[in-house]
Order: sequence, then C-alpha cells, then structure tokens
Amino acid sequence: MDSEDPVQKTAGNIEVLKHFIFVNKNCKSAKHVVKLDQGSDESSSSQKGRTHAFGGSASGGTLNVKYDYSRSNTITTSNVDKMLHSWSMEIEVPPNHSCSIKVTSKTFTSTVQYSGTLTRQYGISDVRKTSVTGIYEIQEAADLESVYNCKAEKEKVNC
Repeated sequence: MDSEDPVQKTAGNIEVLKHFIFVNKNCKSAKHVVKLDQGSDESSSSQKGRTHAFGGSASGGTLNVKYDYSRSNTITTSNVDKMLHSWSMEIEVPPNHSCSIKVTSKTFTSTVQYSGTLTRQYGISDVRKTSVTGIYEIQEAADLESVYNCKAEKEKVNC
C-alpha cells in the first residue's frame, strides 16, 4: 500500500444492479418513474473478560484471605443506513411497446490500513493497553449508468 494515501481503491467489474422491463399494451403512451436506492452498513463487536484476584495477610495469629472474581461480556451491534446509490429516471413507453432499462455500476474495492491502541482500566490503578492493527476492506459501487431499449410488441392491441 502507498504510505501517502491510506485508502487504496481497486477497480472491479461492471455489474447490473437492477433490470426493469415495462410492457405497454394500451393505445396511449404510459409514463413510469424508475428509482433505485440502495445502501446499508452493519458492524458488530464482542468483548469478554474475566478477572481473578487472590490475596491474603497474616499478623499476630490472624489470617486474612481475600478472593475477588469478576466477569464481563459486552456485545455491540450497530446498523446504519447510508445512501450508497441513488438513481431515478422517468420514461415514456409508447403504445404497443416494451422497454427495458438496465442500471449498471462499476465496483471498486477500498482497502484501508488501520492501527490504534485499546486501553482498558480495571479499578483505580490497573490500566492495560493492547495494540490493534488490521486492514478494512469494503466493496463500493460508483458511476451508475442506464441502458434504455424499446421495441414494438408482436401482439398489438388495435386502437
């Protein structure tokens, strides 16, 4: 990865996101609005921990013993709806015709390296740090295009 740019994008294929077909077997033109909205993002994390502490003291014939045990379990899930694609088009289908619309998109894979420090504090003086590094990858769609094609129907309605 390039050290100057933390986000690397790799071009992918062109794929069909949606294919619409409209058939008009009427004597008048028909208008249709085609709309495509897609997007969502979900992340989840889980953390489990367990702590055992054992201690004791003895003085003047007295023995003091102490044992502490604690357990934690945290699960976090978040869902965020982000608008990744938004596209709309109004078409007019002539009488006795069918129209086809294909919405295509180029896909990209974004790769981001990350690093950080996870700090946890137990009690007043017990602080533990862990280094975290990794690579985050996500596939994105960009450059939405539409291909519009109409043809006469073989079985026509007489007007």
